[in-house]
Amino acid sequence: MTNDTTTQQGGIIARLRNRILAGIVSRRGRALFNQGQYESAIAEYSRAIELSPDSPQGYNDRGQAYDMLGNHSSAIDDYDRAVTRDPEFALAYYNRAVAHTARGNLDHAIADYTRAIEQKPDLTTAYNRRAALYRAKGEHDLANADEDQLKKINPNGAVDEYNKLIESNPKDAELYHNRGAAYGIKQMYDRALTDFNRAIELDPNYVRAYDNRGVIYAEKRIYDKALYDFDRAIQLNPSYAEAYNNRGTTYGETGDMDRAISDFSRAIDLQPDYIEAYNNRGTARLTKGDREGAASDFRRVLEVAKSPSVKKAMEKRLRELEAKGHASH
Repeated sequence: MTNDTTTQQGGIIARLRNRILAGIVSRRGRALFNQGQYESAIAEYSRAIELSPDSPQGYNDRGQAYDMLGNHSSAIDDYDRAVTRDPEFALAYYNRAVAHTARGNLDHAIADYTRAIEQKPDLTTAYNRRAALYRAKGEHDLANADEDQLKKINPNGAVDEYNKLIESNPKDAELYHNRGAAYGIKQMYDRALTDFNRAIELDPNYVRAYDNRGVIYAEKRIYDKALYDFDRAIQLNPSYAEAYNNRGTTYGETGDMDRAISDFSRAIDLQPDYIEAYNNRGTARLTKGDREGAASDFRRVLEVAKSPSVKKAMEKRLRELEAKGHASH
């Protein structure tokens, strides 16, 4: 055996070893992601990328963690890297579309959902989200076409996809969580609760499962259980802005505006461009008669929001506030 052949084989073995290690590190990152520890997950995914820089999966996974932190620009950069390495990576196009939507870039989002569908024609969630964007742009014929196609592919949408995955992976907490979220969107709340319960049984530190189960309890007006779940999510991850926002919403629904405002403020401290938290705090302040504070929050939404429909709604609220202020003098 020549020295060149030995060197070549050594390189192949090293790459194979690094790929295996990258998979182990990525699974650790996914566990942290499921616990809402997104910064720690990013660190693990970055290590996986160092070990296997040509693998598109690491970039996609890290992009999702950036998205959860509201850092959509870095997420898009990672999704770009993923599809550069694998131009047929449907999920990366899908995730990039979600990030573009969050930044208000609806045309880019629609283009990416289209690419995802080209690679995976039965990706029902892509049709569903693209239809919503078409409607937001007033392109109702295109939205109707997507919804018709969705019904042809699968009347039950994402739920059936997760059913198949769970059959093959019956102890995967994330799959139960995601199916629960799909049931929640369909307002099938009891089934959603069953899946979130199972996800928590499999992973008792699953922060997002507690948070989303709390949302379902709040929808069912079982506020004590909702508050318990939000408390648990925050206990597991005190930096989880979404749980504070959701708990604040629940306090608001029970009439406890002071606690609601406190939670919305904490969510904003953790995520300074959290549009929903500003809007919710503004609404709570308005309920307490604090028009000036409400107007300040609504103006902040106007500054941060990318969506034309959100901007239009905030402009209307501010005009109404101003009119009421003049009428009271």
